[in-house]
Amino acid sequence: WLLGLALIPTLGGGLAYSIGVQWIPVSVASIVATLEPVAATFFGYVFLKERLHPTQWVGGLFILTAVWLLRPRGGDVDASTAG
Repeated sequence: WLLGLALIPTLGGGLAYSIGVQWIPVSVASIVATLEPVAATFFGYVFLKERLHPTQWVGGLFILTAVWLLRPRGGDVDASTAG
């Protein structure tokens, strides 16, 4: 059962990510993927009552700020920068 507990979330998560990338741009998927450690830390804090060191709070804030700064913006794509 321990092997299943390890394999099912790993394979399921990888499969879900691979399928999701087909529906959104890879640039967006890579930015969203950086939120995974923040989400895991948040769930550990909320559900497992884990204590966070101040540097973890700062690191999470840095990640959230970076994601916010790199978020996709609407508008036309310049032809000179398009792949």
